[in-house]
Amino acid sequence: MAENLTITSGYPDNDLPMRRRLATPSSTGRPCLDPHWYRLWPLLALVLYACGTSSATPAAAASPDGGADAPANADGASADGPADASAVVNKDVVSPEETASSASDVGDSVDATAPCANGCDDGNPCTADVCKLDLCQHNAIFQAPCDDGNPCTQDDSCHDGTCQGGPATTWQWLSGLDGDDSAQAVIAVENDIIAAGWTTSADQSHQALLVRVTAQTKGATKPVWLRTYGGKNIDEFQSVIATSTGYVAVGSTSSQGAGLRDGWLVTTDLQGNLLTEQTFGGPKDEELFAAVTTTDGYALAGYSESQGSDDPDAYLVRCDWTGKLTWTASFGTTALDAFYGLVRLDDGFVIVGETSPGGSEHLWLVRTDNTGKLLWEHSFHGTGSDTGWSLIATNNGLFAGGYEHPDGQPTRAWLTHAALDGSLVDETDLGPGELFGLVGTPAGLAWTGVTDTGQFKPLAVGLLDAQGKSSKINSFGGVTGDGGHAIAQFPDGHLAIAGRKIVNNQMDAWILRTQGNGAQCP
Repeated sequence: MAENLTITSGYPDNDLPMRRRLATPSSTGRPCLDPHWYRLWPLLALVLYACGTSSATPAAAASPDGGADAPANADGASADGPADASAVVNKDVVSPEETASSASDVGDSVDATAPCANGCDDGNPCTADVCKLDLCQHNAIFQAPCDDGNPCTQDDSCHDGTCQGGPATTWQWLSGLDGDDSAQAVIAVENDIIAAGWTTSADQSHQALLVRVTAQTKGATKPVWLRTYGGKNIDEFQSVIATSTGYVAVGSTSSQGAGLRDGWLVTTDLQGNLLTEQTFGGPKDEELFAAVTTTDGYALAGYSESQGSDDPDAYLVRCDWTGKLTWTASFGTTALDAFYGLVRLDDGFVIVGETSPGGSEHLWLVRTDNTGKLLWEHSFHGTGSDTGWSLIATNNGLFAGGYEHPDGQPTRAWLTHAALDGSLVDETDLGPGELFGLVGTPAGLAWTGVTDTGQFKPLAVGLLDAQGKSSKINSFGGVTGDGGHAIAQFPDGHLAIAGRKIVNNQMDAWILRTQGNGAQCP
């Protein structure tokens, strides 16, 4: 920082007569000079020098004894010593506001109570903050983009110094690819959403799909990355797990493996790049729909047709972190049996799905230990067929979501509440539609699926209390064929939903982010 340099030009008191003589005019119009004037030349030079620099130099502050203080010159010499003229010429004159703004840079003290001492940023993105003459000024910015903090508005901009929200919108991502696509599973990671499913858009084949989209933007967004996996046949993902090093996606493949279709586990890095893959099954069909982590790997659930019966058996698989098979177990009857949802407890697993003891499907709960040994099973049945798609465990017991299909009537979204021993606590009819995904919330539960309005079947997002009783159902879309398959929750309470949407007679993978109450933005 440049110093303010002051040159004192006072004379001793006994020089006052000499100054008067120098200023006294003669009859010729010239000053009357002392005949020994040359002896005064050093003093005269000092006076002329002081007069030439006083206009650019602030006045010296008075010292306590009434005299002027003598600061150091630029070259470090005292003002009582010889003046360094070159130092004066090269010194910048510093304005008060420059002094205040730069003092902190060099460690000089600044009055903390001065308006500009601590900066002028008022925290408003729609004002230009400047310091003028030691006062903060906040000038309004017009038409600049900004963020009003409301995730339900987009295209926000500055008007009259304030950030004003644009049109209301519900955050969403649609695949928009060439063929049909569907998002079957979802997890919330940091501020982003990871969804897994399938697409027919890659080389006209049916490939597995994994996509990451950022949920911090407003309105529609572009994916951070999108990857497809598999070969030329049918390959799908039905579940996804986040790990510290990437993601684990589980489903089925008919492009490789031992049979017509095999269970399939794929691991990727954090960018979705394929690391490893493993298949499970025999000569017939196997599919996997659910996955959880264990202390030493993963547990996977689905169905298998290679277990000795012509009809599918429910199928439980254990593998290590690399996907190497540890053991398998199968359960069921001589008819259709399958697992669709899975939770891990400290001493084993609970699985939900469907079983067909009399030819019609029942919602089915199965409990095993950590080795796959059956501990108990319970089925729940109405007048038609019933299926359980999703399962969560809470302090209030087990909640299985699915649907019932009464004879001769449309399907109805259905929630079964059971104790940890599998005994029935309660059942809740959620109205016409189907329930596919469940997630726990601080207030209770949230679910997604399809709601049947009588004219359309839009995607549904519903809220339940801690006892599983319905409090609200919201609908999105509206065309029959729209629907939600899975749901997750962000730390801030917002919900992420994965599903499908019909656009121009084509099925697109559809990802939504809603408010914590599952409602559309106002």
